[in-house]
Amino acid sequence: MFPRSTLFQKAEAALLEEKAQKLFGLTRLLDLRLEGDYENLLEAVALNENASRDEKIRALNRALAGFSDWVAESFPGVGTGYYSLDLDAILTYGPSKEFGDKVGVTIGKDHIGWKAVETGREIVGVGSMVRGDIMNCVRPLVRNGKAIGFIWANETIEGIYRQMESGA
Repeated sequence: MFPRSTLFQKAEAALLEEKAQKLFGLTRLLDLRLEGDYENLLEAVALNENASRDEKIRALNRALAGFSDWVAESFPGVGTGYYSLDLDAILTYGPSKEFGDKVGVTIGKDHIGWKAVETGREIVGVGSMVRGDIMNCVRPLVRNGKAIGFIWANETIEGIYRQMESGA
């Protein structure tokens, strides 16, 4: 028989693993939604090739935020988004009504998104990031063998532990 503390540790580890799998699943949905790359999307919306960085960010946000928001709002407490390496900016952060002010922000080089791009692998991180203390699951966004950005889905640590305490 396991001591009670060991049982709780195993339950906590299992819940965190399940959360990570759900969040990575959401990043895969975001990846599948973007057909082609950001340049293809800008061409599709007929944005002038001499458009400024801000104009490109706004155009990409208009094209992608609806889906990013839909995914985030379908899973209460979850945040999702797209990042562009070329523009060095957050393109979407859903739900926009909570995190729309983050669009256009450059993420520091110590963020796990850069590690995901560097390694070409999905990475889970727990700690203080753009949104605060979160579990963040990040997937590199690769097109034609080249990383063009990264995608994330996250949930607050507080929310995760509140769910554990309530047994939900």
